Amino acid sequence: ITTIVWVSVTFLTKPTDFNKLKSFYIKIKPGGKLWKRVTDEMGISSTESNFGNMFLSWAFGVALVYSCLFFIGSLLLGNYIDTLIYLGILILSGIMIIYLLSRSDTKVSGEKL
Repeated sequence: ITTIVWVSVTFLTKPTDFNKLKSFYIKIKPGGKLWKRVTDEMGISSTESNFGNMFLSWAFGVALVYSCLFFIGSLLLGNYIDTLIYLGILILSGIMIIYLLSRSDTKVSGEKL
């Protein structure tokens, strides 16, 4: 029933002001074909979504979080070989995330990573 309510509200309410969409696009630069109307109106070419880099960053982020969790657990339990393996995965994941984000146009607090 919740889905019916939010879909109904979406179609029954007034759309967002187009200038607000333009402002959002300039600030965030979302990718994808659904933003084509906005980019055409602004007279700019649609940017690539960089989905591959974003997916890899996400996957390395998951690996980083889990390896950190297992690193701490192995350290506390005294499994030092496992601890070193998880530490290696943790470091590698962090390096890969930094590398992938530095290659993209991802911005945090207005500055390029």
